[in-house]
Amino acid sequence: MNVTSDWFIAPRVRRLQRLVHLLPQRPPGISSSQLVTTLRPQIDSPPGEIPKLVQILARLGLLHVDSERFHLSRKGRRAATLSEDRARRELAELLIQSGLLHEQVRQIIQASSIDHEGMARSRVGQLRRAAPQLLGLLRAWPNVVGPSFVRIPPKLFQVIDTPWSLTPPPGEKEGTKERVGHRAEVYSFYLLRLESNCPTSVVWVSRDDQGLGYDIEDRSAGQVRRIEVKGSQGRDVRFLLTANEYDVARQDPSTYEVHFWGEISLNRTPEVEFNTLRERGFPLRFEDLAAHLADRRLHARPTRYLVTRGPENRADT
Repeated sequence: MNVTSDWFIAPRVRRLQRLVHLLPQRPPGISSSQLVTTLRPQIDSPPGEIPKLVQILARLGLLHVDSERFHLSRKGRRAATLSEDRARRELAELLIQSGLLHEQVRQIIQASSIDHEGMARSRVGQLRRAAPQLLGLLRAWPNVVGPSFVRIPPKLFQVIDTPWSLTPPPGEKEGTKERVGHRAEVYSFYLLRLESNCPTSVVWVSRDDQGLGYDIEDRSAGQVRRIEVKGSQGRDVRFLLTANEYDVARQDPSTYEVHFWGEISLNRTPEVEFNTLRERGFPLRFEDLAAHLADRRLHARPTRYLVTRGPENRADT
C-alpha cells in the first residue's frame, strides 16, 4: 500500500470514520462509480481520494470487496453501530495496529518513559515533531494528550507497543529480502524491550543510521550491547555480513551479538508469527560473534572481493 504515515491527517481520518457509517452493510453493496458520485459529497472528500480511503478500510478489515462492489464486513458493521467517540477510538486503534504508521509508532515508543505501573509518558512538543499523525490519533482517548505531556495508560500502550504496529504493509518497491529483514528487526526490538528492566534503553538505531554496523542498541547495562539482526525464510543458520558489520563485530567483540530469526513467512501476520517463532526457539543468539567465528562454531567465507589497482601502477596526478 503506497501511503505514508503523514497521509493520515485529521480530516482524512474523519472521512474514513464517516465512510464506515455511510457504506452499505450488506450485499450487493455499492459500486466504485457510486462511491464517487454518491458518497464523496457527503464526506467532503477531494477528487481522487475515495479509492485510497476504500483501500485503507479494506486493509483494516472493515470493508469487503466482492465483484467490484463494496459493503461493510462484520467488523465494519460492528464499528458502524458504535457511538461517534467509540468509533473514533476503534478506528484509531485499527490504524495503529495496521502498521500504516509504523515509523511514528517507533518514535513514540522510543520517546516514552514507562513507570512501574506501565504508564508511558512523553512530551507533546517532541511528538508533534516526530509523530504528529499518531499524536492526533491519540486525542481520541480522553485525558491522554495534555498541553505539555502525553500520558498513555498501560492498556493503550500495549496496543501501540506490538510487533504488528511496527511492521509496515508490503511496499510496492520492497522485495522479499527487505520485508523479511524488517520483520526480524521488529521482532528483536520488541523482544529486547520485553526482556529489559528499562525498555526505553532499547533503541532501534539502524532506522536512523544504517552505517553503524548493527541494528539495535541496548543501553540498559553499563556497556552498550550492539545487536545485528538477521532474518531468513529457512531454518538453517545462513546470513550475510557486510564488511562494515564484520569489522565492527571484531572491534569490541564482547558487546556485539547477532540475532537470527529463521522460518519467517510473509504469509503469516506478525501478530501470529512472533509467538510462533518464539515457540520454535528463535531468535538464535550468537553473543561475541568474533569468538564464534574464531573457534569455528560459525563459519564465514568471503563471497566477493574489492579489486583496485596497486599504488605503484597508478598514473601520477
